[in-house]
Formats: sequence, structure tokens, C-alpha cells
Amino acid sequence: MFNKILIVEDFESLFKAIKIIAKELLYTPIIDQAFDYEEARIKIQTAKANQVPYDLLIIGLSFPPIDKEQKLIEKKELIKALKKEQPSLKIIVLSTDSKYCAEKLLQDNFPIDAVITDGKDNMKELKTAITEIYKGNTYISKTEQESYANKITAKDVELVRLLTSKKIKEISVIFKTQNIKACSISSINQRIKYLKETVHAKSIGELIIIFSQLGFLK
Repeated sequence: MFNKILIVEDFESLFKAIKIIAKELLYTPIIDQAFDYEEARIKIQTAKANQVPYDLLIIGLSFPPIDKEQKLIEKKELIKALKKEQPSLKIIVLSTDSKYCAEKLLQDNFPIDAVITDGKDNMKELKTAITEIYKGNTYISKTEQESYANKITAKDVELVRLLTSKKIKEISVIFKTQNIKACSISSINQRIKYLKETVHAKSIGELIIIFSQLGFLK
């Protein structure tokens, strides 16, 4: 399991809550706090130089009501910089802005391992996220999966699963043999367009990545 954790969070109460969860799950890990990204960068560099690197980075994200887009862009660049310092570092993001943050962080194959959004079960989900990413999986907050529940069907999941290994023409044939309606190539292309718009994916490859990160392709 993870033995050394760095938590980037300036709210002391949230830091203490995260620390309690980590200690309960990991028993006696080393847990350090950084109040901002520059302090986190220095601590990551120092730990790596001393050959006692961090295993896990937990970052709290919050956004002001204005300039939200610009602030997220800035924070994404800072997270990328921290990941560059130590590519093997596992990263969990805790966001106070659920739908907006998760959708944006899932774009562009962003180098994080888990996103947990604000909610009554977020500390419980943190436990699950730590366990899952230790196994080599990614984890997305259930609240994010649930937000797509009325927009994504079982057929959509199967379509994206097939896109990982089949061409659209081949998928059309498979759907026809299964007597699935709207199985023409044009219908499938229209559905792919809808799914890309729904999860804000720019390409089929990104659509597959986001579906996987959301836990639909397990």
C-alpha cells in the first residue's frame, strides 16, 4: 500500500479529515501537508532527491464563482508540473465543484488517477479511490457516474466497448445480428456524436478513455 502521502490542502479541517481516512486505511503512513502548489513541488523534489519519494498526492480543488475556466486551466497546468516532477506519483483530486470539474479534468487524457466530487460520501469514496488506484485502476466519484445515468444507456456502453477493437462498419454488422435498432452506420455515427458531446470528448479515443475512467468499461 502507499507509505508516503502528500496532501495539498490549505483548509485545516479538510486536511485533518483526509489524514484520518488515510491513517485508518493505510495504518501508519507518512502524511505531509502542503498549503500550495509551490510548496508541494519543493516537497516532491526534496523527497525524490533524498530517495524517499511520495507514493500518493491528494489535491483539494475549489473554484471562485468568477473566472472558473481560467482558474481550472491554471490548476491543471500546476498539476501537470507536479506530475512531471515525479511521473510515477499517483494523484487523487478532491473537487468542491462536482460536474464542472470532473468533466474538465477527464478531457485531454489528463494525468490523474481519481476524481472525487463534493458530497456526503466523499470521504468514504476517498477510501475506495485509494484502494482502486493502488490496484492500478482509476476511480471517478459515483456522483459523476450517476449524473450520466439518464443520458447513457447499456447499448451506449456496449457501443463504446466495441469501439475499443472494432470499426464502425463492423459494429453495424454486429448490431444487425443482435437485432438492435438504429444499427446503420449513420445511426451509429450520430450516437457517437451524441456521446462525445455528452461527456465532452473531442475524439473517439478520448470517448473511450472517459468511459473507462467513469467506470463504464470495467
